[in-house]
Amino acid sequence: MALLQPNVEEIGHPGDSEYDDRVSDEVAKGTPAGLRKALVGLVGEEQVHGRTIDLVRYATDASRYRMVPQVAVTPRTVDEVVALLRFCREQGRHATLRADPLG
Repeated sequence: MALLQPNVEEIGHPGDSEYDDRVSDEVAKGTPAGLRKALVGLVGEEQVHGRTIDLVRYATDASRYRMVPQVAVTPRTVDEVVALLRFCREQGRHATLRADPLG
């Protein structure tokens, strides 16, 4: 085999078993509809990110830990931050603050 030719048999995960990096079935469904609707009411449609790819995107930061959220919200104003934190307190939910991984 030439040095720069790919060995396609080495690409991907070996075997058919599940892997530690796979998201749960619950996360794979995206943000629950009721939660999404409530947050859209607070900050608007474009600020609520609930697709599976969004949740995985916000699951890591510069640390070695991975914490997959139920939803990611990008508030634009101090008032939206206050409303989101109030919502979390009233609903018994946790908020994890992160910087936008794409800038």
